[in-house]
Amino acid sequence: QEARYQAAATLLGQAEPLLQKFPLVQAQALLLWGDVLSAHGQKAAAEQKYQMASTLNFAEFQDEIAYRLGMVQAELGKKEAALESLQ
Repeated sequence: QEARYQAAATLLGQAEPLLQKFPLVQAQALLLWGDVLSAHGQKAAAEQKYQMASTLNFAEFQDEIAYRLGMVQAELGKKEAALESLQ
């Protein structure tokens, strides 16, 4: 399973410059990337990807991004940030 994570992380990293041309797809990819990182215990890296996704301001994803961001922040012990994200 670790090999799959590495492959996914590598592919997402390679695709990131291309995704910048398509912000909606970029938001979805960042959300999924954050999920992969979080699932593999890399909570700080996941937080960064969720934060990046939130800056793209797609209303259809903001609730989902805010929830995942808040949950990972809570797991990192960032209680105030988590509460702010979840509001």
